[in-house]
Amino acid sequence: MKTLYLTYSGSICINDEMNPEPMPSKIESIRHIYLITEPTKIIYSSGEKTEEIYADVDDILIEFYRDEFKHHIVVAKSAGWVENIKDYDENEQKRKEEWAAKHAGDIPCCDCCEKTCKGC
Repeated sequence: MKTLYLTYSGSICINDEMNPEPMPSKIESIRHIYLITEPTKIIYSSGEKTEEIYADVDDILIEFYRDEFKHHIVVAKSAGWVENIKDYDENEQKRKEEWAAKHAGDIPCCDCCEKTCKGC
């Protein structure tokens, strides 16, 4: 069995004979990623290209931007990826709420100015 080591700065694969092998990253031509929250029929249409696929709850829909691809949309199933997306969404919501609470009392001095009144 091969072992792939991933670090912040790169990767290396060690084969069964304990020799290093390169393992380059594959194409990264992703336009959008969507987390599907209920059974969904997806219709992709761009120019003359049309595709139709189905996805279930917690499927990950990936849209590619390269015209030469046969499939511009695909569905992936990955519990770890879903968990990361949900964690990101939860943390992003917390950041927004913290920002809103911090700036709740900020009122512009006037319509033409972005300065905030602090009792001036």
